[in-house]
Order: sequence, then structure tokens, then C-alpha cells
Amino acid sequence: MTSTGVIENAAGHLVLGEAGPITVPAGMLATISSDGTVFAASPTESEVPPVAVGNLMLRDASVTPLIRREDGLFQPLDIELRGTDFPTGPGVASLQSGTLEGSNVNPIETMIKLMDFSRSFEAQIKMITQTKSIDETGSSMMRLP
Repeated sequence: MTSTGVIENAAGHLVLGEAGPITVPAGMLATISSDGTVFAASPTESEVPPVAVGNLMLRDASVTPLIRREDGLFQPLDIELRGTDFPTGPGVASLQSGTLEGSNVNPIETMIKLMDFSRSFEAQIKMITQTKSIDETGSSMMRLP
């Protein structure tokens, strides 16, 4: 949250709710439920139940083709849908609070492949160097004294 209570992501982009940017009142703690409801609770008054301050704009993009932008975010492939809200798909969009999306790359497997490629490259360079040496030796033998 910013100092004014507006919720942003780590890159500074506004987090949009169904009615626009979501603002949490100053001094309140924000929590987000799995259905995207943002709650604000007082840190000093634990007996007061949290108050809903907005709903995140969640969309199922399973039927909308997306492409990756240069900044790492996604946008619809259809130019007419870019910059606007697109219709949600048939699935239910939900959140998992407190988790981060992980990479789809296995670092160990990738490192092993990189080592194999490096060894293959070195072997090919060595073969080219030896072939060049044999060629130069053959050329020098064919020269007239």
C-alpha cells in the first residue's frame, strides 16, 4: 500500500478492483480473501470485525489468448481488447494469499543441459582446431622444396 492507502503491486502498478483502484483507510491492515475481497481491519481493535473495502478485478483468461508484453505482464492477443476489460472465461478465478508464482524452469536440469552444451561446444572447437592443423600439415607436405 502507498502512503495514501492505494494498493499497488511491486512494480508500482495500481491494483484494480471492480470499481477502480482499491484504497485502504490509513492505519488499517489489509487482507485479501481467496475470492478477491479486500478487507481492512484495525490493528489496535481486534474485537472489531474486518470491513470489506473492495473486490479485486479477477478474470479467467483460459479462453482469451494472451501474449507477454515487454514488461513481463500479459495482454490480450486481440488488439480490440487491449487496454480494456475482457470477458472472463468459464473457470472461477481465485487467489492464494501469501504465495508467489514459481518458475516453470527446473534449475538443476537446465544447469546440466548447459554443461552438456558447453562440453559439446568445446569438443567441436577442438575437432575444428585439429582438422585445421591436419590440413595445414598436409599443405606443407605438398609444397615444393
